[in-house]
Amino acid sequence: MNNTVFKMEIDGWDELASRMKEMAGPEYIGRAQKILVAAAQPVADEARRLVRVRTGNIKNAIMVTRVKHRGKWHGSDGYAYIKIGVPQSANGAIPLEHGHINRDGTVTPPHPFIWPAYESQKAEAYRIIRDGVREVFGLGGAL
Repeated sequence: MNNTVFKMEIDGWDELASRMKEMAGPEYIGRAQKILVAAAQPVADEARRLVRVRTGNIKNAIMVTRVKHRGKWHGSDGYAYIKIGVPQSANGAIPLEHGHINRDGTVTPPHPFIWPAYESQKAEAYRIIRDGVREVFGLGGAL
């Protein structure tokens, strides 16, 4: 993926995953990962809605990666993340997102779509995570 990526980091993921593993085994970790992917999907959908379309290559290339981890798998020293963005193979995403100077010297202004998508969908992403965790643990109260 290139620089046209928004990275969602989930602080405390490793601690949550460790607790889930202690409580019910590895199947719960898989469920938590599905929740995180589901939470990223509204951001990707909104980015597809916002992106300027000429050929459709960039719009069709917007993707959500699988959950990845950095640091320790168990404990609070690591974190999980999902990338929402456009791979380098989708030519033109960076100039579209950030603007550029054309060969004739004219300036094409930026038409951002990743960050505005995140800003407009972050509350929905949080709701999906919150509701998913409530469902997994059978919680009814506020998180």
